[in-house]
Amino acid sequence: MQSTIQSSEHPTGTQSKSFVLAAMRGDKGGQLTILAILAAVVLIPLANTVLPTGHPLHVETFTISLMGKYLSYAMLALAVDLVWGYLGILSLGHGAFFALGGYAMGMYLMRQIGDRGVYGNPILPDFMVFLNWQELPWFWHGFDQFWFACLMVVLVPGALAMYLVIWHSVREFQGCICQ
Repeated sequence: MQSTIQSSEHPTGTQSKSFVLAAMRGDKGGQLTILAILAAVVLIPLANTVLPTGHPLHVETFTISLMGKYLSYAMLALAVDLVWGYLGILSLGHGAFFALGGYAMGMYLMRQIGDRGVYGNPILPDFMVFLNWQELPWFWHGFDQFWFACLMVVLVPGALAMYLVIWHSVREFQGCICQ
């Protein structure tokens, strides 16, 4: 069986291994957009860390965090738009996966407050102290490390998605046998 997506031939005679690069080869607007995005990804953090606060091109930390929030919402909107626009399916499941990732990052941020919180407890987040919890739950351990939180932002929604796919596949397979 032959693949429907074939690698395209470059004018120099070499084959492109990436479908995206092959598709954008003649698209100057797409190439400029990708170049602008890459420049922004590099230059905006540099404008925050390298340039002094009084410099006109300095970007405040609040602005960078706000841009990150806007970009994460834009990715969610793009995912819903692609599923709804191309497939005609209104998928509200995106919100569940987005919320799980946001909850994992929120767990990391709550652990980072430490003793600067209202109750001054270095181990428990403020809401746990308010609820009179005595120790940190087992699933909160590790969320004081950024790398662990980033890993959980990806793995927890991914594990839920894998579970749902397997559950749906088994259910569909059993439905075929039973009928």
